[in-house]
Amino acid sequence: MNNAALVNLDILGPAAPTGSELGRIAGAALHLPPVEIGFANAAPIQVPLFNMTTGGLWRITGTAQMDGSAVPGKSVPFSVVVKSIQSPALWSGIWQVPDHFRESLVRNYPWHTEARVYASDLANNMPDGGRLPEVFARQPHCWEGWQEAELFVRVDRRSR
Repeated sequence: MNNAALVNLDILGPAAPTGSELGRIAGAALHLPPVEIGFANAAPIQVPLFNMTTGGLWRITGTAQMDGSAVPGKSVPFSVVVKSIQSPALWSGIWQVPDHFRESLVRNYPWHTEARVYASDLANNMPDGGRLPEVFARQPHCWEGWQEAELFVRVDRRSR
């Protein structure tokens, strides 16, 4: 990894990719081998207030240097979305759930489903016109046993 300008990636917290991870992710999003990052910037995407299982949502935009070169004209833009999927136990509004329901909600709510669907081969079996985001990285994180979060990166279909 060269001296790429990586701006605001720290706002992703544990979801922040390293420079080499971002090179692999950007390459995959561009359907290329890992690339050198020329520039990358992360910005938050507004998450619905009452979404218990989205811990964070960010867009990383940047440029990938082709052939490891920083020569102008040899860079390609990329855009990916990073999403943190979490247990309801980590939701900032968990206090709104009555105490006697809270443990059951945390234990039984199927918050892993989204990540499992994206990681499955369902995308290869969608009917005509149907599609799922392409997942380029999936990283489980665990803080305290059942209080987990899973992170994944997907391509922004609008950038293609």
